[in-house]
Amino acid sequence: MRTNDPTEFSEVKLVLRSAKTGHAKVRLNTKECPLEWYFHRRLLTQPMYEAGCLFRRDFEIASVGRVTAVDWDRVFGAGQRDLTDVQLDAMRRMSKALRALSRRSGSMILTICGAGLSAADYERAMKWKKGYGLERLGEALNELAEHMGLITLN
Repeated sequence: MRTNDPTEFSEVKLVLRSAKTGHAKVRLNTKECPLEWYFHRRLLTQPMYEAGCLFRRDFEIASVGRVTAVDWDRVFGAGQRDLTDVQLDAMRRMSKALRALSRRSGSMILTICGAGLSAADYERAMKWKKGYGLERLGEALNELAEHMGLITLN
């Protein structure tokens, strides 16, 4: 969805090879996905961001995000008829990742990376103190990044 409202976009400077100036400003909608917003404000590390984006990609490929109510049976392996091999592979990767995470981390990853809710929304729903949602998201994304082999935690 395009909008001219400047509050809807965060401006990100990228260096592009241009015949005229050598630089260009590119407007990127970082509010579309909470991960983008947190990453561009340096609240997430590169491995955290990549892990969350990989999970989100699988969530979208699996077509879990296109329905108004998530069919959890499809996510966890039941009712796999009429799905493409690509969707099934994405569902298997999601299921494997969720099994590797703690329950709370898996819930956060599904809610924030998959469904696109903010850490603040999750925090309010869980009735946590202000700021704890983002801290806990970082821990969950570290678990996910470790599972995906992007980092090694001690």
